[in-house]
Amino acid sequence: MQPNYKKQAAIEAAKKLKPHQIIGLGGGGTIAYLAEELAADINKAQTLRFVSSSVETENLVVDLGLNVIDAATLTFIDVYFDGCDQLDKELNALKSGGGIHTDEKALACMAKEFILLGDVEKYTDQFNINCLFTVEVVPYAIGYISDTLKKNFDVLHVVIRTNADKKNILTKRGGILLDVKFQSFPELSALNQIKVWPGIIDHSLFYKMAMAAILCGPEGMNHLSIS
Repeated sequence: MQPNYKKQAAIEAAKKLKPHQIIGLGGGGTIAYLAEELAADINKAQTLRFVSSSVETENLVVDLGLNVIDAATLTFIDVYFDGCDQLDKELNALKSGGGIHTDEKALACMAKEFILLGDVEKYTDQFNINCLFTVEVVPYAIGYISDTLKKNFDVLHVVIRTNADKKNILTKRGGILLDVKFQSFPELSALNQIKVWPGIIDHSLFYKMAMAAILCGPEGMNHLSIS
C-alpha cells in the first residue's frame, strides 16, 4: 500500500503545538488529517482554540468537538497551517485550487508562524506553468483584469471558474475567480504586485509569507525553513 505522506506530515505538524494556543487551519485533505490528529489528543485539544479559512475545515473541527472561535475577535494566531499546490525553495507558495486564498492570506498574516504542509511532490525549485494562478476580482472588473494580465505577462489563457452548472463561482465576498495559465511563469515579485490593480481582491501567490514547511515523501520527513 502506498504510504499516506500527507497524513504523516500532518502527524508531524501536530507535535509542534502546545496547550492553550490559537490555531489557524486552511483547507484540504492534509489539514483534515491534522484536525483529526489534534482531536485525538483529548487533553491538549480541550485547551486549544481554532479558526479556519475553510468552511469545510471549520465544519470538520466542530464535528470533532474542537473549540472554534471567530477570527474577527482576534489580533493574532499562534500558528497557521495550510497546504498548497506548489512551493519553491524560498517557501513561496501557490494556493489556487481551493479558491479561498483571500481568506487564507488574512489568517496567515495574523499568525506568528505560518507553516505549509503536504507531500514532497508539492516542492519545486521554481514554479512551473502546469500550476494555475488564480485571481479573485470584483465582477465588473473581469474584462479589464483579464486584458491587463495578458498585456503584462506571457499568458496562454484566462478562464472564469464555473461550477458544474456552468455558472460563475462566487466567493463569500461576491468575487469572481479567474484562473490564469501562463506560457512562462512570471518573476514572482512582479506577479505579487498585481494585488494593487483596481478590481483585484487578491491572488493565489503567497509571496514571502510562509516561515516553514513540513513535507513527507519516500525519503522521510523534510523540515524546511527560511533562515
